[in-house]
Amino acid sequence: MTNSNEITALKKYVRATNFLATSQIYLKQNVLFKRPLQHTDIKPRLLGHWGTCPGINFVYANVNRLIVKHNREFIYLVGPGHG
Repeated sequence: MTNSNEITALKKYVRATNFLATSQIYLKQNVLFKRPLQHTDIKPRLLGHWGTCPGINFVYANVNRLIVKHNREFIYLVGPGHG
């Protein structure tokens, strides 16, 4: 059975990985928001897109939890492009 602390930790992990993915795609500087975001912080040409990032992050976090919980060997293979 999953406890609420485990769920809270998973949610925080997924939010953090989504933040990192978004920052890598859209920002060229000020990725930790040490100052208010400015137009010059945003990349003029985006490489990549948001598309599958949240889904991949969610699946990775939850599959990893199951691997650890049940002590299983597992290969999580994700290719380039559209997940």
